[in-house]
Amino acid sequence: MTTLAPAPVKLKVDLKAELAAIPPERYNFDRDFQRQILAVALQKPEFLLGFRDVFEPEYFEDTQHEVIAIGALEHFDAFGRPPEFSSLREILRKSEVLKPGEFTQASSEALALYRLNVVDIGLVKQLAIEFGCHQAIRRAILASSSDLAPGMGKVDFDKIQARIDAARRVGQDRMDMGRLYLKQRNDRKGSTALQKLGRPCTTGWPGFDRLLAGGLYPTQMGVVLAPPKRGKTSVCVNIAAANVMMGRRVHYYTCEVSAEIIEERLDQRLCGLTREEVQKQWSRVVETKLAMLEAKGGEVVVKFYPMRTATVRTVRDHLRRVSDERGAQADLVIVDYGALLKPSRTYKDSSYQTVGGIYEDLKSLAQDGKVPLWTPQQANRGSLRKAKVTEEDQADTFVPAQVCDAQFALCMTDEDMLQKQMRLLLTLNRNGPGGVGIKVSRDMKTQTLIETGAISEEEDRVHREHDKKVAAKKR
Repeated sequence: MTTLAPAPVKLKVDLKAELAAIPPERYNFDRDFQRQILAVALQKPEFLLGFRDVFEPEYFEDTQHEVIAIGALEHFDAFGRPPEFSSLREILRKSEVLKPGEFTQASSEALALYRLNVVDIGLVKQLAIEFGCHQAIRRAILASSSDLAPGMGKVDFDKIQARIDAARRVGQDRMDMGRLYLKQRNDRKGSTALQKLGRPCTTGWPGFDRLLAGGLYPTQMGVVLAPPKRGKTSVCVNIAAANVMMGRRVHYYTCEVSAEIIEERLDQRLCGLTREEVQKQWSRVVETKLAMLEAKGGEVVVKFYPMRTATVRTVRDHLRRVSDERGAQADLVIVDYGALLKPSRTYKDSSYQTVGGIYEDLKSLAQDGKVPLWTPQQANRGSLRKAKVTEEDQADTFVPAQVCDAQFALCMTDEDMLQKQMRLLLTLNRNGPGGVGIKVSRDMKTQTLIETGAISEEEDRVHREHDKKVAAKKR
């Protein structure tokens, strides 16, 4: 396996120096410009309506201007219009931010802003988004510099990166006013909404692909739900293998087993051989098969992260770096599995929200990267004896079911295990019907899962009866 060169890490970052190096001619958002922004906000009711998300009090460097902005926003949020001078004056009088004796000066400045003649209001509005983004990034850099100060302990670079990324998104949505359903009706002609997302990635099981209207589409996230040791990783390996056989580029992130084990299981699945046979027939079978798949354009980038060391941000950055180096975007991402990543935020009293946040971030990764993403999730212990695992059996958090586009459960009774088979039940499906599934034969010696047919209504009834009996014994 070709090892990708690690990205250079800048260990000593003088963020204040970088901030000071920003060319002033490019960002001339000085006190005079900030006065013009405030004047327009106070004089033109439509300004705050259209630029509310980039008009934050902390963006103003003068304390008087910050307090005036707070007053303007309080009044606007309450009444839907900027305050008259008399109303703003009362807000300033009650301000706890102004020091004793500063009220008169702040009041005079507010009056001057009401009277200020802004010559080019259009230009001020045009620069408002850039101003908000610039000030947000500036504040993020200054906040991050304190995190890097000596004596602060281990630096959380993911936290710093997230802070700066959030600042860059300020005003991003400003120009997107939404779609006009009736006026833009002809945009929908000729292709479905799913088809507009791009080419779907196969699951490797034709019956499942039909239920998913072709497979998992770019921006969509699929969840593989199963109890412990039921074959979640084998399912992920089969999905990866099915796509690489079609010439697709797959990024496989593993946190539970090593990259070498994932590669070995791919060898077994792609060549239909046992672990021992892979080594014995390497030159005659394996090398030939893998070279053929490479020639078709297929590839699997396998990346291992120890448990709880990588965040979704880490995965996102690796995806971007590999895509830049290889000049090709990933067709499919597999994260095996989400709950073993490090959360980007934690909730003191709620592991439900903490783990759930990881799956929300994974869905965001799929949406931002316009790539399909599969990730397993653990089912609870009670599901081990069930014939039919459903979305109600999720462990840790229900969030994956809330945000995913498709979820299928690995269902297996003791009888199924003896017969070397399992059932894949599509519990949630935004692309089509749910509550249906397929039967699959299991050959774990070659990591091969082959579809053998649909689950019949009679079989489904038997499985429901089985679970009723199990539940009755518990009671």
